[in-house]
Amino acid sequence: MFARFTYFGLLDLPTNPFNTGLCNDRCAEDYHTKALAIDFNHVFSPNIIGDLNISASRFIYLRAPLLAGYDLTALGWPSSYNSEVPDIMRTPPTPAFPFPGDVGKSQGNSAIGDHNTQYNVSPSMTIIHGKHTFQVGAQWELGLDNYYQTNIASGAFGFSGGWTSNIGGSNCTTANGCTAGFPFADFLLGLAQSGPASFVNQTEGAAQVPAQTAGRQTYRGFYGADTWKVNTKLTLNLGLRYELPGTWSDRYNRLSYWDPTVTNATVTGCNGTPGSPCLGDALLVGNGPNTSRNNLPLDYKEFSPRLGFAYSWDQKNSHPWRLWHLLDPELHLFQSESGQRCSQSCNHAFLCHPRSWGVAEFNS
Repeated sequence: MFARFTYFGLLDLPTNPFNTGLCNDRCAEDYHTKALAIDFNHVFSPNIIGDLNISASRFIYLRAPLLAGYDLTALGWPSSYNSEVPDIMRTPPTPAFPFPGDVGKSQGNSAIGDHNTQYNVSPSMTIIHGKHTFQVGAQWELGLDNYYQTNIASGAFGFSGGWTSNIGGSNCTTANGCTAGFPFADFLLGLAQSGPASFVNQTEGAAQVPAQTAGRQTYRGFYGADTWKVNTKLTLNLGLRYELPGTWSDRYNRLSYWDPTVTNATVTGCNGTPGSPCLGDALLVGNGPNTSRNNLPLDYKEFSPRLGFAYSWDQKNSHPWRLWHLLDPELHLFQSESGQRCSQSCNHAFLCHPRSWGVAEFNS
């Protein structure tokens, strides 16, 4: 039996240049990783060996603004606004100006939370019979991911100077003699630009409270292999893996999918006649023809056969080869006996079929 537990923690301190709580780019970031792995190995007989690997890990990333929990009634806004925005995301609305290095247009009030959990169970059995070494096994993995991210849950306001220019700052030229506005003057007048508009990487004139996703994905894999020592010079390796790579679902069924066959609920007139139906619409999972919680169907055809052989000319020279079925039509990776990763693109004829076979020689 073998067991291992690892822990990693990292805290990035905030940069608070004016001691106001509005951080430069982002505030404190807290990282935590916990991982546990347990392996049981049992020898049933000299020819039969069983192995069970169980592991679990959790990664947590939290970015918390220093001004979280701000009371929006301090701005004269209704108290109901407080209940609409979670405490960790509720910060003072930040004014932003188009000045270089303006801290207001950074991510100083951004909040991110990511809780990623993985569970894995992998049993296997090795059976030695004559010239054959059989190996069978399976893998089950459950992935859970809870996530949210926003910069402007309480809103953000941009001041461009448009209200204090006689034509508009962006339209001013020497020829028309207009006067460009001053963004800070717009701010003093309380006249923000009509949104939504973008300054760098966030949207001004809008409040965005994200849906807190709770994703789930289940992976299942099964495999069998036979290492057959045909004679003293030739060894064959035969294998087959079958996978069910499950698609994502959401705890609250908030995933959407596109159905090209249903009548669109909002768009009409596709054939040129007013009011005529249009095909194709986006639906939430659990509605329409898709009654499952997944927005993508499960692929039941993920078979991956493998054939390898090694031939020894003498005790000093051996040439191992592998033949495998590739499922990726764009980039095919394989690993040599020495552990070096090699890449072949579709410039090579034997790798150009979407579900192609590949063969390679590795010199030992």
